Amino acid sequence: PMKHALFKAPLLFGHLVTIFPLLFCACGTSGGSEEDPELLRVIHAAPDVKEIEVVVGNEAPEGSDTTADTGRVNSSNSLTLRSEIVFGPLKYQSITEYSEVLEDTALPFVVKRPTSVGALLSEEQTIGGGKTYTYIVYAEEDVVKSVLQEDDLDSPKEGKFRLRAAHFAASQDAVDLYIYDTSSRLVDSEPAITALAFKSFSDGIEIDAGRYEIKFTATGTKDVIDDIGILDQKAGNVLT
Repeated sequence: PMKHALFKAPLLFGHLVTIFPLLFCACGTSGGSEEDPELLRVIHAAPDVKEIEVVVGNEAPEGSDTTADTGRVNSSNSLTLRSEIVFGPLKYQSITEYSEVLEDTALPFVVKRPTSVGALLSEEQTIGGGKTYTYIVYAEEDVVKSVLQEDDLDSPKEGKFRLRAAHFAASQDAVDLYIYDTSSRLVDSEPAITALAFKSFSDGIEIDAGRYEIKFTATGTKDVIDDIGILDQKAGNVLT
């Protein structure tokens, strides 16, 4: 039983590493016949590109049998998008809401500037049935690249929220994440996530609901790279 969710996405961006909080209301299903949709959102994390658009999918093949209420196309025993989905224009450090896409083993993704025909990145990605994804566009050595990461939106255990960290700052080596009660001090705390490398996501960790300080440090040290500040989280929230 999963979660067709309503999302709001306020952002807390670090200077070097980023936290994207998602506050959502998860509405579980029980025994329904409708399958969970495939959902995708996009994050712009390439600082040298002012704005991007991400175009996902294909136009429907001519003569295909289109189902109007789903936007799906039945052609040669396969499903494709009836039309392209455009995410953006997105400014740096922007995040979209989730949009429904279709299950496919080779779904086209094109990253480009809004005013340009040429692509900054063109590739195919695999979208699994009933799954939810984040597509991050970032830069490494002046080259635009991407990561498609599956999201876990299942509710945390009772009384807890779930936190996952992402590191897409090319100028920064591996980092540790500290999350500790506001009555505590960094010097007395242990990292919740360690050695998070560039271009990677941590596993999700579940933490008691409450008010916390969040800081990133250089791995193995207490040297603060980025002070996210105070985060007040309710039970059931899921953050990246």
